[in-house]
Amino acid sequence: MARSWCHSDRPADGCARRLPREPGAAERESLLKISDANQQWVITAYTLTFGGLLLLGGRIADYIGRKRAFIIGLIGFATASALGDLAPGQGFLFAARGLQGAFAALLAPAALSLLTVTFHDPRERAKAFGVYGAISGGGAAIGLLLGGVLTEYLSWRWCLLVNAPIAMSAVLMAVPWVHESRAERDTRYDVAHSVPRWGS
Repeated sequence: MARSWCHSDRPADGCARRLPREPGAAERESLLKISDANQQWVITAYTLTFGGLLLLGGRIADYIGRKRAFIIGLIGFATASALGDLAPGQGFLFAARGLQGAFAALLAPAALSLLTVTFHDPRERAKAFGVYGAISGGGAAIGLLLGGVLTEYLSWRWCLLVNAPIAMSAVLMAVPWVHESRAERDTRYDVAHSVPRWGS
């Protein structure tokens, strides 16, 4: 039977150390010397760049071509994942996670735009978005479980590296099957309004 994580002679100290954390947190802390206070940046570095660049990513996808943006996003995400797997220290890992978020911000709107322009019939389009939503939600749930398994039996680095072959497989399928499309009007990127002021 598993011992309760809250048994300690110093509850305020011991219980805090034993709070459940994401898979691989303890191993990363040991190998990369990441403090408990900085562990959150493994997630925050990704979410900040992803959320902050999402609007700009959509604008870029519209004007350079959605298929091109989709493929660039996949290749960039795979590369950032491989770099994160090789991270020798916390700064390198945080930078790789931020790079993942930046390419995901290009990839996500491109994928949604491709669905919109590929399926013209409203029913077919609704079905396509339903499948996309189901795969996204199911993938997030499976990712949490798979991350725990990879960390338990291999290493936390595999949680990053596993993205690379999946992304490259998607690239190989997208090249022959996905058709290019782009916006024809108002080709300004409007960077000032597309990127939020994080410091405000």
